[in-house]
Amino acid sequence: MSALFGTDGIRATVGCYPVTPESFLQLGWALGSWIGSGKVLIGKDTRLSGYMLESALEAGLAAAGIDVYLTGPLPTPAIAYLTQSLNAQAGLVISASHNPFYDNGLKIFSSDGLKLTTEQQNNITSFFQKKITVATSYELGKAHRLNDAAGRYIEFLKSHFSSLDLSGISIILDCAHGAAYQIAPELFKELRANVQVINDQPNGYNINKNAGVMDLDLLEKVVHEQKPKFAFAFDGDADRLVAYVNGKKINPNHILLVLYDYYQLRGMSKTGIAMTCLTNLGVQDYCSTQGIAHVSTDVGDRNLIYACLQYDWTIAGEPSGHYLLMDKLKTADALLTALALVDYFIRTEKTAEYFEKKAPLYPSLIHNFHINDPKTVLSKNHITESLEKIKKNNPSERVIIRASGTEPVIRIYAEGKNLSTVEEIIKEAIAIFEKYKEDTTGIVDEKVLAH
Repeated sequence: MSALFGTDGIRATVGCYPVTPESFLQLGWALGSWIGSGKVLIGKDTRLSGYMLESALEAGLAAAGIDVYLTGPLPTPAIAYLTQSLNAQAGLVISASHNPFYDNGLKIFSSDGLKLTTEQQNNITSFFQKKITVATSYELGKAHRLNDAAGRYIEFLKSHFSSLDLSGISIILDCAHGAAYQIAPELFKELRANVQVINDQPNGYNINKNAGVMDLDLLEKVVHEQKPKFAFAFDGDADRLVAYVNGKKINPNHILLVLYDYYQLRGMSKTGIAMTCLTNLGVQDYCSTQGIAHVSTDVGDRNLIYACLQYDWTIAGEPSGHYLLMDKLKTADALLTALALVDYFIRTEKTAEYFEKKAPLYPSLIHNFHINDPKTVLSKNHITESLEKIKKNNPSERVIIRASGTEPVIRIYAEGKNLSTVEEIIKEAIAIFEKYKEDTTGIVDEKVLAH
């Protein structure tokens, strides 16, 4: 049996371990047995498989004597907030985030709204490996529908921006046919913005398809035509964000500096910035020259969360679109970040270009290999030796090659002062995988993305 948890909870193709009805039934019971008593919230995104997996989790939790509160489709950060505010013992989100509809998974929040520690995951795994024992008929859990979940979350978001009035401000939202398809438009309408929405018609199959942060073509076309003040794209569970102001995309690396500037503007100067190893060195250089405390972690918002807790910092983020405002919520929240960006740019009238000049970025490229079992591929000696040679031959550049923890992908990232050198590094890495095609027969697609 392979590992149950990955870098961001549980994720796999539906029907493959551990994203099966049997495993989710067992998982629900394991979670309930670990918790012992009380109540658990279950939210989900808009994937068709969410119905099946929700029922399995509910049955397992009830068998362990845990009451279940179902929210329906809701952004992942909303479940983190509601878990805390309703004093639940845990919050569960059935989602595969930015992955296609045929994948699904589970994110788990503890009672304090934090993603689980490795120790907590190990404790659940130990129960997962045991045989289910059903509580007595008197002790079985009950299921409830939490009908006001969306409204509670919207009021939470608005409470942190009580003076924000967006009358006359035009905003375009790309909801990726995902969990934000109702909440995001309602939030900005309640703030009196002029809202236009695209990709807000989920059918169970179209989540993230040619939409949201995974495909910005339609949004950029609409932004070019409509020229809104702001535009935002979300992923399937609304914890990732891409932002535009005055028709210009804000580089995801620069959003960290925008947020830092925003907190300085609000008089909250006692914070550093937690970033990941994929944050552009231009941002890190800027922080060093300006005396801004910062730390680099491994990829993943869970690592950023615990770095902020360690240093008692407020701001964190990574170029994939996860951003954290820890004084408000201890998980990545695309809507919360969007509100902060809107508030900042309205107050200051600054532009995306301002930050491009303030903190120039190094040229960088990332090449994604969609491949079966990427960790096994990268563990092969002849591949790792060849990739290490590339790093050795380019000591002045950053080369990061890793298996994605959320989808079957190997990511090759290169960054340096010279774009042609970065491009050559990517080409050399591609050639290695082409040479060893017998070891990488699972490749189904490749795509180059520039930060």
